[in-house]
Amino acid sequence: MVISQKNLDLISGIYEIALDPLAWRPVLDQLCLETGAVAINTVLVDHTIPEIRINATSAKFTEAVLREFNAHHLENEAPAIMALTKYRPGEFISETQIYSDIGRNREEVSTTGWLRERFNIDYRVATRLNTDPAWLDCLTFHYSAERPFIREEEKRVIDLYRQHFARVIEINRPFTLLQSRFRAVLSVLDRFQIGTFILSEQGNIVVCNREAERILSLDDGLARTRDQQLVCRDEKDRLKLAQTVEKVCKTAKAERDDKGRLLTIGRHSEEDPFLVDIAPLRGSDMVLGNRFRGALVLVSDPGNHRELSADGLRLLYGLSEAEEAICRMVIEGLRNDEIAESRNVSLDTVKTQLKSLYAKTRTSHRIDLLRLAQNVNIPVDPPDQSPETDET
Repeated sequence: MVISQKNLDLISGIYEIALDPLAWRPVLDQLCLETGAVAINTVLVDHTIPEIRINATSAKFTEAVLREFNAHHLENEAPAIMALTKYRPGEFISETQIYSDIGRNREEVSTTGWLRERFNIDYRVATRLNTDPAWLDCLTFHYSAERPFIREEEKRVIDLYRQHFARVIEINRPFTLLQSRFRAVLSVLDRFQIGTFILSEQGNIVVCNREAERILSLDDGLARTRDQQLVCRDEKDRLKLAQTVEKVCKTAKAERDDKGRLLTIGRHSEEDPFLVDIAPLRGSDMVLGNRFRGALVLVSDPGNHRELSADGLRLLYGLSEAEEAICRMVIEGLRNDEIAESRNVSLDTVKTQLKSLYAKTRTSHRIDLLRLAQNVNIPVDPPDQSPETDET
């Protein structure tokens, strides 16, 4: 499908959602126009951090409508939403199919009659965005009784945007958690224990948190120039970082279709490389200003594992007790021989259990496992914990 300027404009708008949940509505309204839907809603159910919830809608479903739905119909819908876990992103599943999966007839579900009577909606189709087992997310498209189906060309339009919706939900989770716990985002970034940089389209550091400052103070791979540019000490890494930032800034400016990428940035010390996740970022009236176009850069230091936890990985990935114990030790930075000594087992046993651990979690080494642990257990301060210096 050829990408038009209209498509690029909407892709840019999607990245406004990263820091501002109010941006969902205009984005979904535009998507309604492009897909012929009467209404669209998106849902995120987090399996490990219940505070992280998204239930955003296009303008058709007002706050009053959502309250009515939550009071009278949410209980019916919850099993249907969870039934989506068996499907992959890219599949479009009708409500008839979903209800069939849980042994129900859609005509017997109260939501069906309510949508028909209130909004003349008689067809819904859902599609997943991410496959991460830590959370379930989806977009649901609502069609009128006069046109109870979705066209193939509309599916192609949705597929064009899918990766960007998936990406913005992924990067938004920590900020949704900050908003839930502290009723703010930018002013409480120090409570987020991953280095966070917001860069202008010129690559200048506009905002950074305490962990980002700590990483820069190490002078070990990443640096800040006199003109506030975020750069790498290594020339190859410097070019890689600059090119990626430039690409995502063009996406934010509606000039490119690039969701960003994860980089590893080498260090002069013997520590593991930094994990640097770079994504487009667009400002809104509420956050950064509606003219802002730039990049979000999240830097994880594998050597700073005090805030990391393996909680939840056992349940999500079906780990044995031994695999869970080894997972914790790997996250803490122990070598294989240290794990063997600590657990009083042979090195071969540790290697076998590590192989099983990596297979179950779909990772291949410690860095992957660290990133997974961060996704599942986002390192944000609990509500009753204040940073050493709270300026909020």
